[in-house]
Amino acid sequence: MLYSNIDRPGMLASVSTILAKDNINIADLSLGRYSIGKRALTVVSVDNPVSESILREIASIQGVSSVKVAVL
Repeated sequence: MLYSNIDRPGMLASVSTILAKDNINIADLSLGRYSIGKRALTVVSVDNPVSESILREIASIQGVSSVKVAVL
């Protein structure tokens, strides 16, 4: 799963709380930002499939956009 967000405290915590609530474990995570307080990109590897409803819930977090799943 990957998503773009505004670079501010609590964004990753909000996403990980949603995943934890649905018993989805984060296996790996990579995060980078364009500059302080601007846009960030997060790539999350998870142990279980992420449903459309979870993606919608993550996308509803203020400041999060472009939530997508990539299966490799």
